[in-house]
Amino acid sequence: TIRLAGAKAAVISASQMMQDRIGATALDDSEADLFWRNLREQQLSWFNQMPNHHALWRLSLPANCPVLELSKDCSPKIIMEWHGQERWIQGPANESTVKALQNLALEHGGHVTCFRLMSTVAIERFTRLESNPLTAGLEMVQKRLRHSFDPFGVFTTGRLP
Repeated sequence: TIRLAGAKAAVISASQMMQDRIGATALDDSEADLFWRNLREQQLSWFNQMPNHHALWRLSLPANCPVLELSKDCSPKIIMEWHGQERWIQGPANESTVKALQNLALEHGGHVTCFRLMSTVAIERFTRLESNPLTAGLEMVQKRLRHSFDPFGVFTTGRLP
């Protein structure tokens, strides 16, 4: 499912082109609203049909990130949102998958989070801040912001928020 947005004439033109070239069909407004709400809330069937010992991984990536070469253990079906900046991947809940996805995300300037776990295996669920250092300017802003919310460092964990 692709969401088209923009000037009305551009959306109509793109919609017509997609219908002509690939046989796409438009959803009515109520169907579209339900689909996008279910996607936002991770209620689409894809999110809930994971094998045991798998996890739902969320990769947050820069806008210019290319197609990623995923491990063969990960599902080839992924969900991309925000122009590809957020990618949902299903894969094994094990350390090798964690490390592979973290390295892949870091290589492209992003991070990965284990969003849902279908296993009792203890794995690292976040990309640690020290693995993906901020620029000096962003680090200063982040320190001040964290200090204003947590002046005594009670919640300092070293993980991404």
